[in-house]
Amino acid sequence: MKKLRIYKNDLINLLYAIFIVSGVIKSVLYYIGIPKVLDITAISALLIIGDITIVMISRKKAKLSIGKKQFDYLILIFTFQFMVFASLLYTYSLGFGFYKSFLLLLNIIAFCYPLIRPSITLESFFRIIYKFIVPFSVFIIFLNLVRWTPYRSLINIERADEIRGHYLTIGMFLGLIATYNIVFKRQLKANLITKILLPVFLLVISSARGPLIFFVIVLIVLFIIRVKRIRFKIKKWHALILFLLMGFVLLTPLRDSFFNLFTRTITRFYVMFFESDGGQSISERVDFIRFSFDKIFDGINHVFFGYGIGSFMYLYSGVDGRGYPHNILLESWFELGFFGFLVITIFIVLIFFYRTKNLGSKLLLVFLLLCYSKSGGLEDIRIIYGLYSLYIGSLYNNENLLRL
Repeated sequence: MKKLRIYKNDLINLLYAIFIVSGVIKSVLYYIGIPKVLDITAISALLIIGDITIVMISRKKAKLSIGKKQFDYLILIFTFQFMVFASLLYTYSLGFGFYKSFLLLLNIIAFCYPLIRPSITLESFFRIIYKFIVPFSVFIIFLNLVRWTPYRSLINIERADEIRGHYLTIGMFLGLIATYNIVFKRQLKANLITKILLPVFLLVISSARGPLIFFVIVLIVLFIIRVKRIRFKIKKWHALILFLLMGFVLLTPLRDSFFNLFTRTITRFYVMFFESDGGQSISERVDFIRFSFDKIFDGINHVFFGYGIGSFMYLYSGVDGRGYPHNILLESWFELGFFGFLVITIFIVLIFFYRTKNLGSKLLLVFLLLCYSKSGGLEDIRIIYGLYSLYIGSLYNNENLLRL
């Protein structure tokens, strides 16, 4: 019976992890030829909804136990979603806006499922996503590197171009995994080389500038917080293997291939710092920000109510489709007005006022929020909702719970 319960909990954790990282999984499946109709996000979401339904029915008269902090966040989440649906009455996006409003329901699922299934924990979540993200990251990084070499004929360039934008997503997940394993290194059951150095190495060669910069910032802050306590114990044989491996790479013809791994990352940083406009990526984001502020303050009604969900790309380019200013706070203000901005800001900030013994653990949230301050949109943030839910859940034991 105990083994069956453990197996069940493992399946629940696996399902949740797949749901959160399904975007990365879909990109790899698409490249190898799996039809887009087999949408991993939709399938995992339906399975989660089914499981929630079964749990709620099986409870019958039993009440659901939810902590006060979790309850406060549920109020914020449903208030924000209500504002999203209300904005459909005046949105400029008559197509994508409706689609986006339903995509945002996935964020609610990401927050609520750990409340229904308390067996989903931070530790189990990161243990599982490591097994997905690391190999998938290697695959995507390989495609992005090869497409710029004479060996590009070995890959499907058309499909590789379609999924190459996921380098930012894998960079974010790699930085998140490395940060978690550094903050909670005592929980590691394997060596630090595999759990920390490998994700960091992949992050560096992924050419994801934002996640790499934010990871370094978080690392510096963590060092300042724990300067007297940071200790990395590496076993002698681990150090020997690392030394021999580096020696083999640097003293053989492999060294050229090794240094080429860093070429694209170095090039992107060079463009960012030494080109007048910072490169196309940065100049485009700056243009998004300028456009957003100009439109937000174009009228008192737009200041307080915005232009409606999904309207950014339509007003920016005339195309009714996916698009955002690459900052979730600015996006909320643009599409939902000041009131939407206020709700999402409270959602983001409130958690930092909760007390915790492990102050460094909040740097996980800081890293994630920094990443979404420069990339991604509201429909992409189920990882934020999910991590917030898991983090708040970790603050509770069986006490101080509301009975609903």
